[in-house]
Parts: sequence; structure tokens; C-alpha cells
Amino acid sequence: IKTPQLTSQPASWCKVEALALRSDLVSVIKDLPPPPLTVMSISLKTVQNPRTHHNEIVSLAALIHYQFHMDKAPPQPPHQTHFCVISKPADCIFPYDFNEAVRKKNGK
Repeated sequence: IKTPQLTSQPASWCKVEALALRSDLVSVIKDLPPPPLTVMSISLKTVQNPRTHHNEIVSLAALIHYQFHMDKAPPQPPHQTHFCVISKPADCIFPYDFNEAVRKKNGK
């Protein structure tokens, strides 16, 4: 893109958005492989609060790969890092031995 103009009203979640005022200012580069992506797979677990009838997130687990190539076979292992976050519903408490049980499973 020649002489790109930064947009004042973003249309996406991209860090930087540019605008080409005319189509002849854009040139297409051919035979360039697609860049590797950072990919995250997320799993959420929710429970319904019986008092408010709203769903509350009680756990989130994620698998992340930082160099995922879209034009190649899936990488092995399929993820480079992972994490899990647990929260309790607003009007509940964790079991008394919860921290000890998590520590035994190599949790933090």
C-alpha cells in the first residue's frame, strides 16, 4: 500500500488499520506464503445462578500455539502452552481441601 492513511474510526480489533484512497495505490504480492498465526482454542464452562438466572463462567481452559502455519500439516504437539482458570459461582464456596487437591495435581 502506497501512502496509507491511518483510520480514525477502527472497523476491527487490529492494532493498526490503514486506508488506501485509490485502488492503484495497492499492489498485490504474489507467491508469498501466508504468515504463521497465533491460535488459541478456548473452552468455557458455565453454570446458571439459581437466584439471578444468569450464566456465570466457572472455568476457562485454553490451548495456545504461537507459530501455526495454515498451509502446512498441523504441528506436533498441537499446542505449545496451556492454562486453566477456575472461579466459583458468586454465592458458593470452594471445598475446604480444594487448594491442597490442586497442589497435588501440580496446579498453582
